[in-house]
Amino acid sequence: MLRNISVRTCIILFMVCTFLLVDTLQITFLHDLPILITCNIIYLISTLLLWWYMTCYLVVPINTVKK
Repeated sequence: MLRNISVRTCIILFMVCTFLLVDTLQITFLHDLPILITCNIIYLISTLLLWWYMTCYLVVPINTVKK
């Protein structure tokens, strides 16, 4: 199923799906906008940090080994 997809894309898709699920649950049950905004900022920062980490420590070493 995931043979033609990169590890980075798979992880980011998983995080986006989790983000959407948590957002939906928060909107449904909390009705508190500041908590929703705070959680969204945390998710955005964690996604960006994960993207940076995967680029530096996963993608770059693999590309240098391929050369």
